[in-house]
Amino acid sequence: MKTMLCAVALLGMFAVPAGAAGLYPSDQRAVNQQTRIARGAGQGQLTGRETARLEYGQARVSHAQARAGRDGTVTGQEARHINQMQNRQSRHIFRARHNGRAA
Repeated sequence: MKTMLCAVALLGMFAVPAGAAGLYPSDQRAVNQQTRIARGAGQGQLTGRETARLEYGQARVSHAQARAGRDGTVTGQEARHINQMQNRQSRHIFRARHNGRAA
């Protein structure tokens, strides 16, 4: 029950507002990955430590996005780097959710 409340709180925190259709694809992807982490925690597929590690990884991606967009423009190199970080994070989420460990 405790993990379910945590998952509901996380989903509420990262829910996509109705007017968010203009989000950059990388922003939407980060929201989707955060939702995958919350669902995994809520369904008992992730342990507490796995959840914390994945949350930290997502925070790093968000920080990189903010840093890249700080000057108003995201260069191609920055976009590739963010995409690479998100690909890696997506693999980590999948592997953690499917490794057979339960909370």
